[in-house]
Amino acid sequence: MQRRDFLTAAAHPLRRGMEVLQRVLAQPPIRTQGGLEPYVPSSEIPWDERSAGHLLRRTGFQCTKGEIEWALSRSPQEVVDTLLQNLPAPEPPDSWVNEEPRRPPDLALDAQRMAELQWWWLRLMAETGLSLREKMVFFWHNHFTTDKDKVRTPQYHYIQHDTFRRMVWGNIRALTQRMVSDPAMLIYLDNNENIVGNPNENFARELLELFTLGVGNYTEWDVVAATRALTGWRVIGLRSVFIPQRFDDGIKTFLGQTGPWGTEDTIRIIFEHPECSRFFARKLYRFFVYMEPDEQIVQQLAQQLIANNFELKPVLRTLLGSAHFFAPQFYGAQIKSPLDFVVGLLRQFEVRHPEAYSYAVRAASALELELLNPPTVEGWKGHRLWITSMTLPLRQRIAEALIDGRTFGGAQLPFRVDALGFARRFASHNQARQFVRDVARFLLAYPITKEQEDWLFAELLQGSPEYEWSIAAPNADARIRLLLKAIVRLPEYQLT
Repeated sequence: MQRRDFLTAAAHPLRRGMEVLQRVLAQPPIRTQGGLEPYVPSSEIPWDERSAGHLLRRTGFQCTKGEIEWALSRSPQEVVDTLLQNLPAPEPPDSWVNEEPRRPPDLALDAQRMAELQWWWLRLMAETGLSLREKMVFFWHNHFTTDKDKVRTPQYHYIQHDTFRRMVWGNIRALTQRMVSDPAMLIYLDNNENIVGNPNENFARELLELFTLGVGNYTEWDVVAATRALTGWRVIGLRSVFIPQRFDDGIKTFLGQTGPWGTEDTIRIIFEHPECSRFFARKLYRFFVYMEPDEQIVQQLAQQLIANNFELKPVLRTLLGSAHFFAPQFYGAQIKSPLDFVVGLLRQFEVRHPEAYSYAVRAASALELELLNPPTVEGWKGHRLWITSMTLPLRQRIAEALIDGRTFGGAQLPFRVDALGFARRFASHNQARQFVRDVARFLLAYPITKEQEDWLFAELLQGSPEYEWSIAAPNADARIRLLLKAIVRLPEYQLT
């Protein structure tokens, strides 16, 4: 079945949600009046549960009810500043991250450690809380891509992600230069084998095309020159080492500048190119705001990057606190990535269990996002590609099964959603109609219709009169689960 046929085949009461989802998938341009001036709450765009939820969902992997309540007790800019605060480095997954790689490698041991690294990172996504850090680590992982199938050595992935975490919203130019000598990157794009007299163009080409400038902003001669300028690096043990004898110290003409360029010069020249700032601004816009960029806002962000010498934090502070970001047209206008979806389930329902994280890694992989293993050097393109006639019903099955403590294959899990505990977080838990509204408002980025509300209300009551509803009733747990499963079945649950 074609995607369009599948998405329009929904029956009442899901039809409206399918129409909303189809519209988001179509990715129509969105133009708003708001620019990068600070967002000031007003009667038209209040600082309320919906706007605070928008900020927390876009900057994290969904959010808890307590985090929204915390945000509403502060100003929007105070929340943004908290999201951008530096946090202590997390404890590594184990001491093996500092072990020299085995030669020859122990493939079974490396596979086990790679799985530990995936589990460890997903736990950080779920537990870090009010911080943008782990969302940005994923941004950089999907930008400066490397994959476990080619790199193989888990220590190299840990080193790279430690770099992302330490430089997460620091200087983009410095991070890009660090990636030139990153062990995982040297192996993944073959710059480890790029030596004078025997050049390998893989890394230089992707550095220009996918990492900094984009197609059409350089020539094949620039690729050749950059390849020569980036020679000399090699991975030895856990470190990358520059070996002068492997370096091409001849004269190169690169992006219009001529000299005996090396790594630092190459990065400097790239970041002097006028398209470089626009390239990063556009990518940040797509990640945080909307897939169809507003080029006027992109240009303003690019100018801010240049004005701040490519320091990322002040630019993020401006974007995430702007009137443009808080335009209601962007609320619920992105498709959840598999991480937003799976980690979001754990965070919204506050599930914390060691096996929940390893299961979430498997569930995200089933939805076509395996951590540390992007499909190509372009990373995950995302958005409309996240939803197909296969992945949408699988998402619904994963969400419903998790609520009951089962895998999407039906096996029992050692944890499940605490439905009564979840319900007690809402002051309205004994007022059936208001409780349904409040839960739907929290779990969904998109408002439901009266028709959908009535359907959800019926799911909670299960034929009983409204006045009999109480969270203390013997069957309250089961009925709350029915309500939650009905909400996560809604197509709107795929939006963030």
